[in-house]
Amino acid sequence: MTQSMLSLNPVHDFRRMNEVLDRLFGNPNGSAASQTFTLPLDVYEQNGTFTVKAAVPGIKPEDLDITVEDSILTIRGEHRHEEETEDMRVYRREYAYGLFTRSVRLPEDVAVDQIQAEFRDGFVYITMPKIVEPKPKAIKVPVKGQALPPAIKSEKKNTNGQS
Repeated sequence: MTQSMLSLNPVHDFRRMNEVLDRLFGNPNGSAASQTFTLPLDVYEQNGTFTVKAAVPGIKPEDLDITVEDSILTIRGEHRHEEETEDMRVYRREYAYGLFTRSVRLPEDVAVDQIQAEFRDGFVYITMPKIVEPKPKAIKVPVKGQALPPAIKSEKKNTNGQS
């Protein structure tokens, strides 16, 4: 009787099953990633400025649509397929292609009219300065009153023991 070692790799088996189901139910590329795409974001505040950093690899700056409406920042774009040729055989496609949209609610203290976007190294950086609230000033308020008649002034002096 011969014994053979069977290597079990549940992750590999799950991926194979996923690929079979994708092909069976209409995803010809063999991966569910081509149907959905989530735009990863970082949102942070530094030196009085909010920044949204979005990963947009393979996208040209002119193909991004960035809008703000009712305090909601929206980033839209499209990952396009590379042209396939007859001599090209695709064995696996994991990169997500298609339209993407991501929206983020902005804080109330953002100067919406001063939003800027910069494209750098596969990321778009959207910066929004905070609205600077004027600090309240302390004001000296003079107190007005009626001057006391001379007779009352002299009575007050007498009650203090002075003549």
